[in-house]
Amino acid sequence: SYFGRSEVTSNAWIEPQLIHLDFHAKNIFLRDDLTVSEIIDCESARFGNVEEDLMRTKLALFDDDRAAQ
Repeated sequence: SYFGRSEVTSNAWIEPQLIHLDFHAKNIFLRDDLTVSEIIDCESARFGNVEEDLMRTKLALFDDDRAAQ
């Protein structure tokens, strides 16, 4: 299958999950008790590696070198 093991991923296989790819504070709505009520702007959402989503969020929000570019 598409997500089956391959030579490249055989040592690092991670099961694909639904990822957002544009995850930041402006795309999250919270209730008064600070629990998530909605996540919006899902045009880029797809199945993939959760670490990719976290990495993109980190680079977009916390990496000063990339933010300056």
